[in-house]
This record gives sequence, C-alpha cells and structure tokens, in this order.
Amino acid sequence: MEMENLNLSSDAVKHTCSLSIRAHSSPPFVLDGAFDPSLAIFAFAGSSGPNSDDDGWFSGEEGGSLFGEVEIDSSIFPSLRGVGSDVTASVYGAFQSRFKRILNDSSLEHESTIELWRGNVYGNRREMTSASMVLDDLGLSTDARLRLSAAGEWEKKKQNNQSKIDGDYKNIEEMLNYLKKYRESCRIHEVGYYDAFKLQKNEVDFKANIKRAELAGHWDEIKEMLRRNELPEDFEARPNWVNLGNTYRCLVEPLDIANFYNRAKNDDSGPYMIKGRPQRYKYMQRWFEHSQRKKQQIQVFPRRSSLQSCFWAFVEELCIKTSESNHFEEVRGIVLELENEAAGWLMDSEFCRDVLLKDSTFVKWWNTLPEQHRLSSCIAPLMK
Repeated sequence: MEMENLNLSSDAVKHTCSLSIRAHSSPPFVLDGAFDPSLAIFAFAGSSGPNSDDDGWFSGEEGGSLFGEVEIDSSIFPSLRGVGSDVTASVYGAFQSRFKRILNDSSLEHESTIELWRGNVYGNRREMTSASMVLDDLGLSTDARLRLSAAGEWEKKKQNNQSKIDGDYKNIEEMLNYLKKYRESCRIHEVGYYDAFKLQKNEVDFKANIKRAELAGHWDEIKEMLRRNELPEDFEARPNWVNLGNTYRCLVEPLDIANFYNRAKNDDSGPYMIKGRPQRYKYMQRWFEHSQRKKQQIQVFPRRSSLQSCFWAFVEELCIKTSESNHFEEVRGIVLELENEAAGWLMDSEFCRDVLLKDSTFVKWWNTLPEQHRLSSCIAPLMK
C-alpha cells in the first residue's frame, strides 16, 4: 500500500498527537480545524474506556486475526488498495466500526479533508518525550501494551526485510545487464533475442535461461513478501524499485513467453495471457501504471499501453488462430487490434529492432496475411 505524502509540518504532527491523546478523555471524538485552515484534524478514542478492551480494539475478535484486522470498507475508502496485488487494504476492525458510527452520526462525511489519527503510540513515539508516560496516560492494559509492542516488532521486521531486498538490488541489476548484452549479441547475428531464446540453439541461450530463472526467484520472493504484507507500505511506490521492475518486465517477460510456447505449455494450460502469465509481471505492471497515473495526474492509465512486454504472446496466439482459420475475416478483428497496438509500440526504437528483423516470428507471420490487408495495414510503412 502507498500512503501519499501530506507534507505535514512537525508542529502539525505534534498537535495531532496531542489531539489523539485528548480524544481518550473527550468522547466520542475531537475535531480541530483551528490549527491549520487547510486541515480538519479528527481523532477518536481507541476504546470506550481508558482500561477497556470491551469493544475489541486490542482483541482479535473483530477480524479473527491477532490485531483484529478486517478488509476495509471500499465504499468509504475506495482508493485504499494494494498497488501490485490490487487487493483491498486491511484495517483494525474496531477502528473501522468506531469510525463508521461516528461518520453516520455526524456531518463528517461532508468534510473535504480529514486527517485520521488513532493515537498509535508506538508508531509516533519519536514525537513524544516518553512512550511509557503516554501509555500510562492512556491507561492501557497489559494486554494492550503487549499488542502494541508486537505491532512495533512487526514494523521492525518489515524494515529488516526491506534492507534484505535492497541488498539484492545490485545483483538484480547485474543480471539484467547480462541479458541486455545477450540481446545485443543476438542482433549481431540478425536474430531477435526472442526468437534466439525460443530456439535455444547455442550455449549463450542456455546461460540466458539460467539468468531468467534466477531473476524469477528474486522477484517471486518480493511478490510473496508483498502478498504477506512483509514489506513497508510505500515499497511499491519507490521509484528505484518501480523502474527496476519495469525494466525487468520489458526485458525478461518476452523470454518467459518464448519458453512458454517453445515447450507448448499452451496446449495444456491455454494462452499465456489467460493461464500462463506469472503474477510477478502483473504486480510490476500495476506499479508502472500507478506511477504513470501519478506522474501524468490522471485517474486511469490505459492498460493496453503498458502491455508491450506481452507483445510476443499476442503474436503467438495469432499465429495459431490464423493457421487454424480458413477465412481471414474470422480473425481480421484481432489482427487489426494487434496492428493498432503495435503501431504505437514500434515507435520504441529498442523494441522494433527485434520485432522487425526479416526472420522474426512477427514478420514471418505478418507476411502470410492476405496481400490486400497488408497493403492497407497501419504498420505497412514499417514493414518495408
């Protein structure tokens, strides 16, 4: 999950922490808009009493997990979703229940900006003179203190995992550089690296396959950590990892596609895009799309425009469909769709260098299409 940077001043943070403590003695909530006209700071107590756990705030009863986690209500918080996994965020069940009650019984729904602070003492201890003093002020039970401590340890584990992953960054870069050199070596022999890898004729192709497998292991580990919520919330929005992931996806996914169709896995599982595409690529595609939405300040980034890495999967399926069809009109629609997409993708000079080689799978397939279609095709000027 990514938390947007609100650019709060240190004074605003301290003031908000103060309000979160005050909320425990001022039920049902505290609303302060005087500190900063651009902010409405909203705080409410974590439990119904200073020593009370009766509403499940620190219990696992709300969601059946140690910290009472439940899926967040997307009707209230529609944007709180995982970037890569695209799953709905989790929240403490009691926190959400309390917020809903306050929201339904007040005019808060119409506030334009609401900053919610739950008074998580552990997470904000840097802003406080003494964490233990604040815990005493809140009158939290021993069980509540233990659970806060456990939550803090979990955050430490996330940071440790981040450090481990960061330690792999350079190694991943080196393997990607190796595959870039492999791509260039294939071009010297007038063979695109997709087709060379698919044929697996030379030792260098075998070595490239080893790098592909090693990289898959690294990225699958990251994907699993994200799925288990074992990395910091902002990991999927860190520019260095977003860019590295996109480089990996664009460079290596064609090799996965080549391996998929070389082994005829489509005969058993169906098309790559439906059954064969690894989740790691879907994660990285969503990272990229999310970063582009932020960069371009748009709500929706056209998904097809980020599917360039899947180009060869579309080509392979069209090779199969056109060979099985006796009438071009039966497949004309999907051929036109690919050509329209390819017209944009082929503007990328790095991409077109492999695709437009005379013996590439794409060129060979395209030349089998009816001449009348080829003459009027939007990519005809590129195919000369």
